Amino acid sequence: MSAPDQDAAALLQSLGLKLTRPRMRLVTLILDRTDDQHAMSAGDLYLALGEDAHGISPGTVYRTLGLLESRGVIERRMQPDGRHAYARPASQPLHHMRVADSGEIIRFSDEALEARLAALARASGFRYLKSELLVHVCSEAAQR
Repeated sequence: MSAPDQDAAALLQSLGLKLTRPRMRLVTLILDRTDDQHAMSAGDLYLALGEDAHGISPGTVYRTLGLLESRGVIERRMQPDGRHAYARPASQPLHHMRVADSGEIIRFSDEALEARLAALARASGFRYLKSELLVHVCSEAAQR
């Protein structure tokens, strides 16, 4: 068993999940190709399986992603284009500005914003977990 396969097996065992070939292959792929900066959609993961996809249905991909998400191994993120993608949990909040006139996506973080969101959650009787914002902006020239 290769080192990436050993990592996948160890992760699945630590989560109490049955070791199946489809799960092993998907977890190996997720560990290899995603991090807190790079996410992949379920369709992208299925296509990336390539020849290894034999015997793995799209439903298996979605079920495995759901299991991994429910156990906190990965998180589902809304991409700026509206699709969902999956990645390992971010070490800091994921916020994006989408520039309407160019389509550019700018990633940012703001500690004051996070503090304000946490205060809003507390004031409403909730515990703040995380935030993921998409802010639509346009250039000053486009406003005129």
